[in-house]
Amino acid sequence: MRGWSVAPRAPGNVAAMYLNGLPTSPVPCATNRFASPGAAPGYLEFAMLHEILHTLGYVPTCAPNHTRAGHVSDSPQDLMYAGELAWQPSALDVGPTTTSGTAWRVASISTGAPS
Repeated sequence: MRGWSVAPRAPGNVAAMYLNGLPTSPVPCATNRFASPGAAPGYLEFAMLHEILHTLGYVPTCAPNHTRAGHVSDSPQDLMYAGELAWQPSALDVGPTTTSGTAWRVASISTGAPS
């Protein structure tokens, strides 16, 4: 699966996910499924949130851990992570200064518990 958003490099309000992209990747995109009602969010739910946050302007290039055009590099648990390690999103702004340059934190996305 591939996602794309025009922010933070270009103006606009577009986020898109191609649900059948990268069919030859280690985990073919078509094998990902949406979570069942009441189940914990999975890869697709996190990927959708990731792309929506790009549309809102995250991660700005001025962020301390900015990397790879709108991502952060400090933790694969960060929703906005991009890097060599496997993406395992469970929180936003793990740093806690990765997205806004200020020390704000949010509840864990997957459990609702404070991060």
